[in-house]
Amino acid sequence: MAVQFAVQIPIIILIVIFKDTLCPKREQPLIIKIWFIWVFFEVIRGFIVADNEREYKQLAVGTIGMMMPLYIYLFYNPKVAGSIFRCWYSYAILLYFVLFGSSCQFTQFYFSPLLVLFCTFPLYKGKIKYVIIIVGVVYMLVNAVEARAQFVKGLVALTIGLGLCFRSYIYYQRILKVSHLIGYLLVAFIFLFAFSDTWDALTGRSYAWVSIDNNKSREYEFKDTRSLLYVDIIQSMKDNNQILWGCSPARGFKVNYSWVLIEYGYNSYNPFNKGERHKNEMVLANIFLWCGIIGLILFSLIYMRGSYLALYKSRNKIVPMIGCFVAFRWSFGWIEDVNNFLIYDVDLWLLIAMCYSKRFRYLSDKQIEKWFNSLLPSIPLYKR
Repeated sequence: MAVQFAVQIPIIILIVIFKDTLCPKREQPLIIKIWFIWVFFEVIRGFIVADNEREYKQLAVGTIGMMMPLYIYLFYNPKVAGSIFRCWYSYAILLYFVLFGSSCQFTQFYFSPLLVLFCTFPLYKGKIKYVIIIVGVVYMLVNAVEARAQFVKGLVALTIGLGLCFRSYIYYQRILKVSHLIGYLLVAFIFLFAFSDTWDALTGRSYAWVSIDNNKSREYEFKDTRSLLYVDIIQSMKDNNQILWGCSPARGFKVNYSWVLIEYGYNSYNPFNKGERHKNEMVLANIFLWCGIIGLILFSLIYMRGSYLALYKSRNKIVPMIGCFVAFRWSFGWIEDVNNFLIYDVDLWLLIAMCYSKRFRYLSDKQIEKWFNSLLPSIPLYKR
């Protein structure tokens, strides 16, 4: 954790210091400013409610996790964003094998910037586009049974890329609008079908232990590792009257029904401070837990405003498709997408930044295609 803080805090400080240079004041999104006002309020609450060393550490972790929208300032300028991602694509793969060897444990997090290539593969020249497709399929299939989120994100990214092949189609804009809406409506499918156990337990149609037994009997690829977390989060917030404001980033939710997941992951019934789990793998659930319904709405509006600008305020046909991917990632944020200010989900915040940035949205198709091609190093298969 100390190493992470040593990397995260300087980056955050530098972005805050130079944000007016990275993104001119007149172009800085209002919703981002409002979000950080709410974050400041929650951090102050966290200092008030924290009463031990563990909770102050949790406050630091939670605060850094809520700083992810700062990436919008960092990636607002195409030159800055291009330099950062060009460096990653040039050196990071070799660094991966140095750091992790042949382990696949960190694949979906460490290689998340590859999703940017997957959802724009038709834009690249030469045979490199086919290499990207092959890498995308490998990304999906490596450890696919256990890393289901990796499979889904890779599949949707490649599907978005496939959609770009039809950008000259006469009904392209109409299809984009429908896809954008579907991206957000997916959350209804997630909760009505994938998380059906949550509603059954919360509404009293079944006991939580029934959901636990049902889940144990399922094959691994069909196991529900999220429903019981939502049951505990919502129940904990209701019991403590925290629905509106959240519990602050210093605290967490009482582990009750989701103990079976905790036992599986930590080999311990209660490894947490005061029996509370501070965070989980679902970014929007964390925001709801720490910042309440107000914070959840503000954070969601960052996605929604960005995807709206991409779809309706762009002068090219590429950024609108990226807006559709952002819409999907909002729905997917109820399942996965860890809010950690490192390489995790940096791809998402680059794409959201592109949606907000006039400098990206006002590029022509040829200009933005040239920008994406500039991200990759010169290799024999690649012709600029």
